[in-house]
Amino acid sequence: YAELDDANDSYYPAPTYSGNIIIKSEITYNGKNYPVTRISYDAFLGSSITSVTIPSSVTSIYPRAFNGCTSLTSVIVKQKAPISINSGTFPNRANAILYVPIGSKSAYESANYWKEFKEILEAYVDGEIFTATTAEGIEMTFKVLSAANKTAQVGDGSNPAIDQSFDGDLVVPSQFNGLSVTDVGCNAFYNCQNLQSVTIQEGIVNLGTSGSGRHWSYGPFY
Repeated sequence: YAELDDANDSYYPAPTYSGNIIIKSEITYNGKNYPVTRISYDAFLGSSITSVTIPSSVTSIYPRAFNGCTSLTSVIVKQKAPISINSGTFPNRANAILYVPIGSKSAYESANYWKEFKEILEAYVDGEIFTATTAEGIEMTFKVLSAANKTAQVGDGSNPAIDQSFDGDLVVPSQFNGLSVTDVGCNAFYNCQNLQSVTIQEGIVNLGTSGSGRHWSYGPFY
């Protein structure tokens, strides 16, 4: 990493990398935190990296950033909106798979040069919060705990995971859209007074609470 200037407190990666690279969104140097916002010219020039993960903090990827990276076959971006790049940013893109956040595939398929990757696939991102319909037809909020381990929790940890007016029996899934649901977040069913019953399936190992103790005030629970 190299400092750009004191005003921006921004850093970008330096070369001499190989294998699977995960660029940090923030680094600490001399007790000070610096957000990683740019990937510089020739940052990975001629390196033998095979995969790179680009955090959402990065807002600029300069030309030739991955020039000569002929082994690069996997690019994982965590920005939902495509960053502007040119033809020289990822010269090997025709041989690489691009992984983008859930719901952003169409944006990348329409973006200059991003659309020229061998394949564009949607992938989960750590901390991503999304709402989807369960097999029982219930709109439920989930939060990705670990994209690498494909684990998630019900709820975002602060707000109810379902509509508080929901009236009926609820089944909390242990698997959803390729993710293993291992946790029920804090306040997931807070103040859901019409909830008749909750079935917690095998595989869910952590149940959150709310400060008032009302998370599990309504039941019964199975």
